[in-house]
Amino acid sequence: HTVKGSVAESHANDNNITVDYKSAPSSAAKQAPAKHTTTTSTTKSTSTKSAPAAKSVSAADFTIKSGNIVTDYTGSSKDVVIPDGIVEIAEDAFLGKDIKSIVIPEGVKTIGSNAFASCEDLTKVVLPSTLTKLGDNAFECCTFLESIVIPDGCKEIGADCFTNCSSLK
Repeated sequence: HTVKGSVAESHANDNNITVDYKSAPSSAAKQAPAKHTTTTSTTKSTSTKSAPAAKSVSAADFTIKSGNIVTDYTGSSKDVVIPDGIVEIAEDAFLGKDIKSIVIPEGVKTIGSNAFASCEDLTKVVLPSTLTKLGDNAFECCTFLESIVIPDGCKEIGADCFTNCSSLK
């Protein structure tokens, strides 16, 4: 594996590589948000209306250029599942988007530079086993991202890929 950037420790686990980053303690302690679950429920309140269901994501929520490359996310759901058939997440595709989780399907080989940079509320990322490259700064400044499992087939991790991911353990 080629790793550009600073990694405190990495180790093989179940044919995947788990990367543990260590960061200096911050002077202002932040509390990580509660874990998000994928189940939805209605809540009782003083009114007779129930809580709205979570918005689903469709292919129309993405800009996809020829070659099946996602170049932008225009949807409003914070829990994103990228459609099957995609082979690449382009540079800056999700840059600064207000998302909490992302599931990237099998078949995706490359995540471009800054693809998910500054997605500050991102807490969950599911990477496919087909991934071979994470671009420079791909997840930079994802401050609430606590862990990520990098598949064994990922041979290149770009410079500063996880810089300022202060919640990574």
